[in-house]
Amino acid sequence: MPNEFSNINVNKVRHLRSFKIDYSRIRNIRYTDKDNLLPQSFSEYVKFFRPVPMVTEEQARPVFPPDLRYLQTYSAQQFPKGKILVLVNYELHEAVKSSIDQYVRDVAYEGYYAEAWRVKGGTPAQLHQRPDACFRCADGGQLASGMVRVCES
Repeated sequence: MPNEFSNINVNKVRHLRSFKIDYSRIRNIRYTDKDNLLPQSFSEYVKFFRPVPMVTEEQARPVFPPDLRYLQTYSAQQFPKGKILVLVNYELHEAVKSSIDQYVRDVAYEGYYAEAWRVKGGTPAQLHQRPDACFRCADGGQLASGMVRVCES
C-alpha cells in the first residue's frame, strides 16, 4: 500500500480533546478485518459478482392541466430547448415518483421535454447507449443530482 495513505497530519487532530489516542505514535495504519479478510481489488470483486444486465423501463409522463395539455407530447415548437432524460434507480422510483413528476412538469414549463426511465443494473457504458436510440446523449451532458442526464433528440 502506498505510504501517502498511511500518513496522518497529527497537527490537525492534536488540539482536539475528543481524541483519546495519541496519533503521533502511530507509524503505519493497516486495514484489519474481524474475519481476517484482505481487501479486494475491483477486478477480484468482478470475478465473483458479475454485472447484471441493464433493465430500463419508460415511465408515463405526468398529466398536465387541461390548459397546458400541449405539454403532454413532444413537439420541437413547444420544447425549443430540447429533451431531458431522467434516469431513476429502479427500486427508488416509487419513493420519489411525485418529485420526479414535479421535476418533469417544471422543466416542461422552462421549454424542455423530459422523460423518466427506471434503470436497474448494467454498466456506465450501457447507460450511455440506452434507452435504445430514444435519446442521443449530447457531448458534455452532465449528471445532476445523481439522476438527471441532459440529452438531445
